[in-house]
Amino acid sequence: DAIDEPTLVVLPLEPWWLREGLRGLIEEVRAAGRPVAVVLLHQYNGLDIKGAVTGLLTFISAVKPLPVVLLRSDISAVGAVAHQAFAGFVGWSANSRHGPLPMRRPEGDDERDESPSVLVPSLNDYVKASKLSVFARIRRLDVLRCDDRVCRGDSLLRIADLSETDLRDGRMLACVHNLASTEQLARRVLAAADPRDAWWEACNAGARSIASLAESGVSLPLHRWLRQWLELGSPAHDYRPVG
Repeated sequence: DAIDEPTLVVLPLEPWWLREGLRGLIEEVRAAGRPVAVVLLHQYNGLDIKGAVTGLLTFISAVKPLPVVLLRSDISAVGAVAHQAFAGFVGWSANSRHGPLPMRRPEGDDERDESPSVLVPSLNDYVKASKLSVFARIRRLDVLRCDDRVCRGDSLLRIADLSETDLRDGRMLACVHNLASTEQLARRVLAAADPRDAWWEACNAGARSIASLAESGVSLPLHRWLRQWLELGSPAHDYRPVG
């Protein structure tokens, strides 16, 4: 209250605040009258929690015209902006795509996959680099083709191959690719006549690609955050589960 200059208030929040605590959160932010930047605290992805996506969008709508920014997110930042968030920030690496919480490494977890997470545009989701070769084995190279400004139509297998010989360089290449692909997705979605429709279509296309892989014997999870965006529907679409 003592600061007269424009101020962005960072709110580190557990997902509870987008569910049971939503009403109180809305009231406090309205009363403060300050633009807010939300950081969801979670070991992996705060939007995986049931109802978190709906709660986030309800919050954005309820505090308007106060700007809401989503910090430390994954590509859901694009979806948030498509639904009238002021801005969204996508983490450079998996560790910066969520608010930090202490995480105990399970005993005997010596085989933890240290390969980088790679944004696979055709799936609208991230896949560990070590898992990308499975798409080549089932002859689904179309899943791995990427036309962002870094890959230029090349296969994402090059990230997996580099990660096996030089993990540091593999991680860097994955980050550069992830940045370029996220930018490409954001430009396409946010330039559409209705960004909410475009974001839903991107999520639905990813879900259908994941479902089609099951026919080839590869079962990938439809992550809860992605399912929540689908279940919201859009002005032009209702959600019908695939698979």
